Amino acid sequence: MPLKSRRKTSSISPFPSPMTRPATPDRLRPARGIVLGLILGAVGWGVIIAGVLLLR
Repeated sequence: MPLKSRRKTSSISPFPSPMTRPATPDRLRPARGIVLGLILGAVGWGVIIAGVLLLR
C-alpha cells in the first residue's frame, strides 16, 4: 500500500513564491506627468515657431 503525502497537491506551485514586499505608493507620478507635459509643450511650441520662421 503506497504512502500518502501529507502535502496537498493542489496548493503546490511549480514556481517558488518570491519573497515580495508590498509596493510603495508612487508619489512622483503626478510630478512626472507635469514634467512630461511641460517638455512636450515646449517641443510643440518649438516646432510651431520653427515652422513659422521657415515659411517666412
